Amino acid sequence: VTQCNAHFEHCSNGLYLYFVDVRKRSSTRFRLLVRYSTICRIILRKTSPTSTIVYLQLLHPPLLYKVCTGNSATSQCNREGDYLPQFDLSDTTPWDRAVEFGEGPFKCGADVLGRSRMMRLTLSGPRHWAPLCNLILRTRKNAQVFYAPVRELQARELKAVARPSVQDFGVVYALLSVWSESFQVTDELAMDAQSCRETLLELSARAEECPRALEEALFEIYFSLSQGKVIKPPLSSGLKIGGRRFMFLGCSTSQLRSHGLWFYAHDNQGRTAEQIRDGIGDLSTIVSVPKFMARLGQVRGQSRSC
Repeated sequence: VTQCNAHFEHCSNGLYLYFVDVRKRSSTRFRLLVRYSTICRIILRKTSPTSTIVYLQLLHPPLLYKVCTGNSATSQCNREGDYLPQFDLSDTTPWDRAVEFGEGPFKCGADVLGRSRMMRLTLSGPRHWAPLCNLILRTRKNAQVFYAPVRELQARELKAVARPSVQDFGVVYALLSVWSESFQVTDELAMDAQSCRETLLELSARAEECPRALEEALFEIYFSLSQGKVIKPPLSSGLKIGGRRFMFLGCSTSQLRSHGLWFYAHDNQGRTAEQIRDGIGDLSTIVSVPKFMARLGQVRGQSRSC
């Protein structure tokens, strides 16, 4: 990777990172897009009066694009893009979504990119503080800012974390949800071998003791790790499609695996989403949100008609 450039587009609330993958035969130019709204934490590490290392913790992985073939907006993006110098980029440059870059041992595939929630930037120069301050000001509502010394470890120095041998499907599914959300859990376990062993033994013991309770606990961890991944206005006011308003009915990661989230509109029999939930029974005593959603999902299970 070479020719790295960072552009802070404050007007559109986006950070664009451009680079060239020289390991591709066509030296394809890529760009990463980080929306300011996905930044939940900013860690600053001052290395010199004119240089700062910035760690951006993201709620979602950045979006990867590559330059399409040719230089017109009508070009077909059906093969690797030709090399395009940075100064030739414009608003009409066609881009195509990509999920990987690099080749061989240096390949960054969809599995790695999709689980990456931390971005490291090195800003240098006498005026490097200005764009950084603007970034902090524009993310101050949803991002925390810290000054801290950071210890960095190369990935090759970390040993792979073994997963506990559990037979219960629900526990396995919940555990994989936590494991695959990002590298945060596996990295923290890999950095402390003793804590890793204790955690794996505890998970195995709890799975034998009460798998249902462990499943619910793991999903609560999953939801806490993926905080902010809800669309608040549609959940409260519904979605309007074709003149009909669809209100939130229920969701359950553990039960509605093939559906995820259900909305329901006023039907011909006069039923609404609220009336359907009332027909389930009194769930007001359940204070845990994941447990409440799981109960809603258990009523419908995997059925497609309710």
